[in-house]
Amino acid sequence: FIGVVVVTIMISYFFILALNKRGKSIYSIVYVVLLGYGFFAGHVFFSALSTTILGLVCGGIILKYGERET
Repeated sequence: FIGVVVVTIMISYFFILALNKRGKSIYSIVYVVLLGYGFFAGHVFFSALSTTILGLVCGGIILKYGERET
């Protein structure tokens, strides 16, 4: 139960950052596509390659969000 709550909070946090008007970029689009793909495929976030891509996209969102604040 705790794991589901933590994952939901993390996905929501990056979703809010991705859809923030100041932080929109290609990473935002890719993040939404990955979430949609993960929702329909179900198992996609458990493979090593897709999790690596998700991590790179989330890192890109954080970098873009940080660039816009400064």
